[in-house]
Amino acid sequence: MTQRMSVIAAKSQGLTERCAAVVAGSGRLRSRVNRGAWAAMAVACGALALVACDGPEGGGTAGVGSVIPGEPMPPELSVRVLAKVGDREITFGEYVATLARMDQFERLRYQTEARHKVLLDQIIDAELLAREAERRGLHKTTQAIERKRLLMRDELLRQMREELPLLEEIPLGEVREYYDANKNEFADPARRRVSVILLSDPSTGADVLREAQAASADEWGQLVAKHSRVRSPEKPKPGEARPPLELAGDLGFVTAPSESRGSNPDIPEAVRAAAFGIKQVGGVAGAIVKVGADSYIVRLVAINVKTQRSFQDAMQSIRVRVLQRKLRTAREKLETELRRTVKVTINEAALKKLEQEPPAEENQAGH
Repeated sequence: MTQRMSVIAAKSQGLTERCAAVVAGSGRLRSRVNRGAWAAMAVACGALALVACDGPEGGGTAGVGSVIPGEPMPPELSVRVLAKVGDREITFGEYVATLARMDQFERLRYQTEARHKVLLDQIIDAELLAREAERRGLHKTTQAIERKRLLMRDELLRQMREELPLLEEIPLGEVREYYDANKNEFADPARRRVSVILLSDPSTGADVLREAQAASADEWGQLVAKHSRVRSPEKPKPGEARPPLELAGDLGFVTAPSESRGSNPDIPEAVRAAAFGIKQVGGVAGAIVKVGADSYIVRLVAINVKTQRSFQDAMQSIRVRVLQRKLRTAREKLETELRRTVKVTINEAALKKLEQEPPAEENQAGH
């Protein structure tokens, strides 16, 4: 028995090491192959210990001794059977694919022999449940057919992503071209922090404005408490420091009306414009700002100047955007080609009726 166990252990270790040689020598290929799959294969190599003693003595490593470092996983390794569920075979290739679908942190949970068995058991359980679902005819339901269709779509998109270059393979010139053409995307717009008195009695506006223009920070807070319908900040809880009185009536940071990014729809454009017309921090707009029935006195609390990210700082995010654009372009091109080769018709009358009378939602039981 001891000799038999030693043979099994030796075969298991040899199989794992030879399988790992594929991964160790794959640096040249990683630039073209999904790196998650390579990481999964590295983890899964140990799983072959589960079947290292299958077949006649010496057969446990069949097909692995011929592995050539730097080449893809040999077909004989990919189809090696780890388990059978009825007549369904679960192969090493499927095991690796399961690992590849995980994120890198979840994958780390399956590096020991015990965890290899746990994952294989999970795959077996999933197959058993799938077989039972099929026996019950669930694979014919509308929901199952739709999910399968979406899975096939997602798999196609995944393959299209794998055919694209890696981030580091995108030419520097292409990255620079994107940066030069879209510099505004990498600039943080100027922002100003604004406090307001939203007059509870507009008839007192002229007098309150005059007081506000001469008020200190504390006096501003008192004016807000006395005359405004907006009285932030809230009173501090016991033990908390009191917020600065100059933040009374605070609306936060706003951008100029001409700036589309960072705008706040809850703050009227006229108030934003008034804030950018104030020359210095602590200043108050020279006139009451009218917005419908509301009257605002606007005070400038702080200034954040516009900043521009350098090309070096933006380079990595640009590569991501360029890659996303390439994928989007490839998808649109494929969809256009498919529409030319596959006849598509739309029942406009039925669509119009659907828009007028949305169908009732089916309950979870499908009745």
